[in-house]
Amino acid sequence: MSRLSVQDSGIAQEVRAAVVDAGIAKGVVSAAAALTSAAVVLTYTTDDPAIVPNQAIVIADGSSVTAYENLEFVEEVNDQVDALVVDLIAMRVAVEALRTNGRFDVDPVVLTALGETAITYTTNDPSITENQSITIADGDLTTVAEMHEALVEINTEMGLLIDDVNNLTKEINVAITEGFNNTSAVPTRTSNVAGVAIVWTTDDPSITAGQTSTIADGDTLTAAENNDLFIELEDQLDKLGDDYLAMRVTFEAIQDLAI
Repeated sequence: MSRLSVQDSGIAQEVRAAVVDAGIAKGVVSAAAALTSAAVVLTYTTDDPAIVPNQAIVIADGSSVTAYENLEFVEEVNDQVDALVVDLIAMRVAVEALRTNGRFDVDPVVLTALGETAITYTTNDPSITENQSITIADGDLTTVAEMHEALVEINTEMGLLIDDVNNLTKEINVAITEGFNNTSAVPTRTSNVAGVAIVWTTDDPSITAGQTSTIADGDTLTAAENNDLFIELEDQLDKLGDDYLAMRVTFEAIQDLAI
C-alpha cells in the first residue's frame, strides 16, 4: 500500500488547515506578546488650545512655522497613535482567537487608523526630505523648525506603519473569512524598524519617555517641551512597531501550520 505524501497531497494540506481551524495550534504557537504602545497623555497647565484632530494641518508659512502649528501637528500624530493602538488590540484579539479556537466565530478586524496627516504649506514649502533621522544642533535651544522636521519624520513613519498594519490585517481577515489556504504571504514591512533616530550635536537632554508630556503654556512651546514631545512620540512609534511585529510573527507561525 502506498503512503500518502504530506508534501504533495492537497488532501494533506486540507487536513493541516482543518487542524489549525479546529484550534489545535494552541500550545504549538506561542501567544502574541501583550501590547506595549499607548498614546501620549498631553496636559496643558494653562491655555489648552482644545485642538480637534482632523488628519490635516495647514502651515501658513513653511519658513516660519509657529509653536501653535507644531502643537496642532503633535495632536494630529498622537491621534493616529491612539487609533493604531485600538487597531493593534483588535488584531491581537483576532490572532489569539485564530490561535486558540480556529477561524470559526471570529469577527474580521475593522481598522480605525487613517494614515499620515496631510500637510499643506500655504507659502514657502520647506520640501523636507524624510530620511528617518534628524540632527538637533543644540538640545538646550531646539528650534521650532527642528521640531517641525522631527514631526514630519514621525508622521511619515506613522503612515508607513499604518500601511504595514493594513497589509497584515488584510491577510488576517482572509484567514477568518475564507480560511488559511486562501491567504498570501504578508507583504514586506515598509516602516523603519528603528523608527526615527534623533541626534543632538550638543546638550543631549537625555529624556526618559514616560507616555506623558506636560506643556506649561499651550500658546507657546519651549525647547525642552519640543524635545520631550518628540521623544514621547518617537518612543510610541517604536513600541507600535514592536507590537505590530509581535502580531505578525504569531500570525505567520499559524499560517505556516495551515498552508
